[in-house]
Amino acid sequence: MALEGKYRLTRKTLQVLRAHDIPCILSTKSNAPVFFEDIDLFREYGDKLTICIGQANLTHYAELAIKASCPTYEPRMSWQGWN
Repeated sequence: MALEGKYRLTRKTLQVLRAHDIPCILSTKSNAPVFFEDIDLFREYGDKLTICIGQANLTHYAELAIKASCPTYEPRMSWQGWN
């Protein structure tokens, strides 16, 4: 089992930062299920949390978690000529 799944270090760290009202930027290339289990915490954190997800790792599940008004990665890729 991966360390994040076993110890939940990211979740625990974000809980402490949020309790002290400290803004945070979370950058991940992960699309592991454990990342998506923390979406409730991301929403609670509000606008003081910025999440950077590697575009190559966006999946259907990540798109559901992102604001509905954001374009999916297909239009962005075609606009940039990368499709």
